[in-house]
Amino acid sequence: MARTRILRKKMIEILEREGDMTGGDMKHFLDNELRWGAGSINAVVMLLRRNGDVEKKGMEIHNSKAKRHRQIIWGLKDE
Repeated sequence: MARTRILRKKMIEILEREGDMTGGDMKHFLDNELRWGAGSINAVVMLLRRNGDVEKKGMEIHNSKAKRHRQIIWGLKDE
């Protein structure tokens, strides 16, 4: 549980400093800033979803010939 608390605090710090970002970008920042890393991309996104201070801001869509990649943009709640 302490690890989860540390990750949530670090996510808030990163969003305050860097602004809105995707889950993959958040994982990249956490991997670089924490010595044990962030875990899987799924774990990072689940923590973003469950954090009360974070909300979905939009969606980023990339189209290629065969596939469409969609990523959610996460950011701090506007108070």
